[in-house]
Amino acid sequence: MTPPTLLIVPGSYTSSLAYYDLIKHTHRLYPSLPEPLVYDLPSASSGPPIPPPTLYDDGAYFSEKIGDLADTGVDIVLFAHSYGGAPAREAVKGYSKRERKKQGKKGGVVRLVYLSALIPAPGQSVSEVCSGLKFDFLQPVQEGSTDYFRHVIPISAARCFSDLPQAEAIKMAARATIHSSVSFMNPVTELSDHDRAIPSTYILLTKDEVLPPDLQNDQIEVLKSQSGADKVQVVQMQTGHCPNASAPEELAQVIGSILSA
Repeated sequence: MTPPTLLIVPGSYTSSLAYYDLIKHTHRLYPSLPEPLVYDLPSASSGPPIPPPTLYDDGAYFSEKIGDLADTGVDIVLFAHSYGGAPAREAVKGYSKRERKKQGKKGGVVRLVYLSALIPAPGQSVSEVCSGLKFDFLQPVQEGSTDYFRHVIPISAARCFSDLPQAEAIKMAARATIHSSVSFMNPVTELSDHDRAIPSTYILLTKDEVLPPDLQNDQIEVLKSQSGADKVQVVQMQTGHCPNASAPEELAQVIGSILSA
């Protein structure tokens, strides 16, 4: 039986390049597994004067990627980092392996993996989930417009890459893209029973200074309430918000164990 393919939904303000080291280590450590795939979020790869893409644009884009794979009979593990949890929930609709099998189709999503990810309840937005947090490392791209935001590099380095040496953290923060603000304000929509029943793994990052462990635990409880506690596996890593940058080999080992199970 062919192992599933990992499809990565990046975090906000992040290009697909940020996951290349993770992909490299995963492929090196587990050469028998299909090479992971990653694509840019529309909301993190656009900018003025283009109208800011929405959460639903991100979801539709990754839904198309899932469909392309599933229609060739491929099983998929959908991996979502940070903000990516919300568009991943939009993208997965109708693609659970169980639901597709009932329709006489092959392929589909067999597991969702959330890396310190946001999982808004239906009708809730990412901004609402994060309303109690301080995002002082963000500022508008253009004066007088709140369509797109960007990172303030020194603050972003200290918060997003808190477990890297300062010089390396600043280098990583400087790679941040700009991001559409409306995508954070769009409420997520309801999942079907089949989609909610997809097994999931939540990777909780204990030293995360962007989405603190308490908030991550709240997301785990939301996930359990929607999917059932028996469907949710929790794994901990002792890292900051971006282990794809600070601990890519360790994260690759966690991913490899999930894909090989």
